[in-house]
Amino acid sequence: MRVLSVLWAAAVLAVAGPALAAPLEVYGRLPSVEQVEISPDGSNNWIEYLKFRHEERRSWNAVDGCVLTSQREKDELSSHAPDKPTMVVPNGVDIDYFRPTQARTTPGSIVFTGLMRYRPNVDGVIYFTQRILPHIVRQRPDVTFTIVGMGPPKEVVQLAGPNVQVTGAVPDVRPYA
Repeated sequence: MRVLSVLWAAAVLAVAGPALAAPLEVYGRLPSVEQVEISPDGSNNWIEYLKFRHEERRSWNAVDGCVLTSQREKDELSSHAPDKPTMVVPNGVDIDYFRPTQARTTPGSIVFTGLMRYRPNVDGVIYFTQRILPHIVRQRPDVTFTIVGMGPPKEVVQLAGPNVQVTGAVPDVRPYA
């Protein structure tokens, strides 16, 4: 039986090319975009959305069922492929592996963890670093913001400075938490 997991498909498509690497939730936002956006790397987000939508729908039809991570994704898929068997398996966290340790936290430390090839994460850390962090630094000059995640693009690496550390990929995120 061929079953498509949206997370697995997105990961495979991310390797195939950035134009196809977008989560299902983009359907809820992009069709309402009235102005075409140009991402920093020069690609056209609307065209990327259309390509991904086409590829994702083609994938739905090529498999016997789909495993999704939210009811919203299931509802979206069902509106386009109502007869496709689906199952929702929410994201989870291994609570034993990520159990809080007795190690002392570092005062004044803010940490972001996430895949840095994922555009919303890039946008988030840029926004936080440029718009929010300066207000915090005025009150706490010793504060540090650490960006932990594989594949930071040049625009994120360039954020590094006195109050910002960019690690890139790390073998274990727990020491940063």
